[in-house]
Amino acid sequence: ETLGLVILGSDKTHLTVTQGDKECHAVYMTCGNIKKKLRAKVNAHCWMMIAQIPIAKFRPERHQTLLQFRLNHRCLDIVFDGMKSWATTARDVIDPCGSVRRVRVAIISWMADLQEQNMLACIRSNYAPSSYAVPNNLGGSAPQNLRHGQETLDAIEEIKAEVVELEGPDDLENWKKISAQYGLNGVDKPFWRDWSFADPALFLTYDQLHGIKKFAMDHMVMQWVYKWLGGKELDNRLMALMPHVGRRHFSNGITRFKQHTGKETTDLLRVLLPVIAGHLNVMEGIMKAMHALLDFIYLVNYQSHSEVTLRYLEKALRDFHKNKHHIAASGVRSGVRQNNEFNIPKLESMQHVPRLI
Repeated sequence: ETLGLVILGSDKTHLTVTQGDKECHAVYMTCGNIKKKLRAKVNAHCWMMIAQIPIAKFRPERHQTLLQFRLNHRCLDIVFDGMKSWATTARDVIDPCGSVRRVRVAIISWMADLQEQNMLACIRSNYAPSSYAVPNNLGGSAPQNLRHGQETLDAIEEIKAEVVELEGPDDLENWKKISAQYGLNGVDKPFWRDWSFADPALFLTYDQLHGIKKFAMDHMVMQWVYKWLGGKELDNRLMALMPHVGRRHFSNGITRFKQHTGKETTDLLRVLLPVIAGHLNVMEGIMKAMHALLDFIYLVNYQSHSEVTLRYLEKALRDFHKNKHHIAASGVRSGVRQNNEFNIPKLESMQHVPRLI
């Protein structure tokens, strides 16, 4: 038998820009059996859109979010109905060489931003999508246990029993209230519940765009560095750098722009340490913490990993958590919890990268 590796991705998309407010969740799919270099090329057309899940408006409005979550999972149930049966019973498929192979489908990756990951895993928005981390310990130095799909399904069954005793299965008010106590978002039938080998703790992937570049720009640059240096000083230091062929030179700074491309973020991270070095607000401990985070970011970008590189990843995280109290002491994190925890879900996701690669 051969495994047919399914890779998925989704994101909220605006259907109307100049007029109206129509939106949908666009779902894309590719095959993990295709070589990575070919799959990453835009002109190879290895990705295809397989669904546009509507974002409807429900009444009463207080249950809008809960009903939208349920609609999303119901639509995904319909989209992946054939694949679910294919996962349990292998089928004959002709490969590109003309040979017949017995193929069993397995979902190995779903790339999405944090909001979509929480929706797919049926977890509340302020909780980690793949672990038992709660708002008080998000991004702590000790990684929390993974929240596997079966544990979520068991919790949903307990919620059903409690709700039925009260009013019945359609009592949305009590369902939402009791689900919150379990850290769930109220979905009663996750689309992956009957998909063999599908576990959101494993297939929700930490990708470069949302997990690294968005984190680096939103937190490291536009919050921490911006508050240490100030917008004017940050722009001046970037403009003073000597242009380098093949890399973006920020001749006008970065603070005047609201959005940045992934390529711009990559070029900015290359010069971030020398830009902040020497400023009075950036002490040695802060430099060590930022250095460790940048080490982690570049190590994650390796094309392949070994036991040695995974140990490097773990060391970079340890170095960051060892020195992060200097960042907290500088006052750039107003939401810092006890023990200098930053309450950032993406920091919690980083803790599981060495274990899941």
